[in-house]
Amino acid sequence: MTDVFISYKKEDAGRVEPIARALAQAGYEVWWDHHIPPGRSYRDVIGAALQTAKCVVVVWSKLSVAGQWVLDEADAGKSRNVLLPLMIDEVEIPYGFRQIEAGRLIGWSGDTSDHEWQNALSSVAHFVGRAPGGAPKPFATPKAAPRLASVAATVDEPKKKGGAGGLIIGLALVALLAGGA
Repeated sequence: MTDVFISYKKEDAGRVEPIARALAQAGYEVWWDHHIPPGRSYRDVIGAALQTAKCVVVVWSKLSVAGQWVLDEADAGKSRNVLLPLMIDEVEIPYGFRQIEAGRLIGWSGDTSDHEWQNALSSVAHFVGRAPGGAPKPFATPKAAPRLASVAATVDEPKKKGGAGGLIIGLALVALLAGGA
């Protein structure tokens, strides 16, 4: 079960990263990166993470207020009473979400001592059921090209484990991709 699911518009990833990183540094497990395993649908993987998260953070921006996925994810968090809205732009929050107080991280530089960040972190603690602390959780940055990144990981992984089977499969995938391009 994930502590915090972050809903955001992919184009805002660079501005959402400090939020995700600060939550992971505070000891919360964060799901914000859409790495969908081959053969699985976005709907299934995202839906499972969304339904099991203890807190759903929706990041309202100029782009996300019109994003259908963001609206759907925010609605799921609201229906479970675990929605924490955060604004990174001065926007009009969409209908249906305006009666939930939003944290204002407009222009937030990543300073974890900032009053608005402390308020947001306190709200996360409320939803998750524990105060921040403990060991920082692993943090992953979304990848621009997940297909190529996963192929590279497949090629590199056998070297780390010492096996050759994965290397052969990885090289075969690279050859298929190169041949099909």
